[in-house]
Amino acid sequence: MKALSLILIAGALCAAGAARAGVLEPLKVTFQTTECNGDTGMASVDVDRIERIQSIDCDNGRKLRQVLVRPAAGAGLQVHSVTPEASDDIERQIKQYMETRRKTLEGSKPILINP
Repeated sequence: MKALSLILIAGALCAAGAARAGVLEPLKVTFQTTECNGDTGMASVDVDRIERIQSIDCDNGRKLRQVLVRPAAGAGLQVHSVTPEASDDIERQIKQYMETRRKTLEGSKPILINP
């Protein structure tokens, strides 16, 4: 039981240290949304909740992309329409975030606690 408590404490300390470093916390991506009719708005989502980005064709011939996002609670997906340029920027930020997470995990040193 004592060893399990030490493992849980060590895990909590590692998680707290990573959270303070800000690397493993979800990154929010903020972007301009654009509808087929030209209306614009803003959205901010956690990178980890983005399910996929897909192309759409508007009835007026405009080419847009949809950012499909898993909601924090409930079923279904939230849909945000964006320009191809905004989509490229979102994808660049996702790749940069994933690379940062990979480097952080590879560079972290394990904590060994001997009971």
